[in-house]
Amino acid sequence: MDKIFGYNGYVYRFGNALWEIIVFSFLWTIFSIPIVTCGAATTALYYVATRRISDRGGYIFRDFLKSFKDNFKQATKIWCVILVAAVILCADVYLLIYTDVMGISLGMKQLLLGIQIFFLFEVAANTLYIFPVMARFDMDTKTVIKTSAFMAHRHLHITISLLLMFAVLFFGVIFLRNWLLVFITLFWSGLFAFGASYLFMHVFKIYRPEMDKPDDDITGGKDGRFK
Repeated sequence: MDKIFGYNGYVYRFGNALWEIIVFSFLWTIFSIPIVTCGAATTALYYVATRRISDRGGYIFRDFLKSFKDNFKQATKIWCVILVAAVILCADVYLLIYTDVMGISLGMKQLLLGIQIFFLFEVAANTLYIFPVMARFDMDTKTVIKTSAFMAHRHLHITISLLLMFAVLFFGVIFLRNWLLVFITLFWSGLFAFGASYLFMHVFKIYRPEMDKPDDDITGGKDGRFK
């Protein structure tokens, strides 16, 4: 019975995880309201989520705010570039699908549509890794982008799994019409980050197996590269 209802039992751990998902989602939503701060908020979200996966977390709000401040400039610059690129690509895809482009044959239209979808996939795949990498590693912007692109393509099966997970939650918010809609709408960001963090930590530890070990320096890692 202690394994189920006792301290650190299944019920306690489930309740604690659910509470953290609620808090994660609330913080991310509040700090993302200006839109331009969404990158820094997402970075902070992955900072607290991945550290809790490794049992290295402290106070959620304090850790979230620390990461938000520390990564604000870098994350905001990258996020603005991603946002502009995503808007342009989505607009191009929409125009190619739903409008008649004068002077372009059907074959050329299909080719252009394929190219735009490919680039949109690349932006989405790389974006998945950029903020978790930035959250846990001390890297300059160029290295963050290169590392994220490498991981996104090297672990393509995980990347596709994450994109499908995100799509299910995102479209669930749009199309569901019952009590589950309320839950997903309020808590989808924390739910996705919590689930995705397990996969990200698996990838990170392939290259840095010493990451988040108990004897590691909690503030920076043995080599100063961890956050």
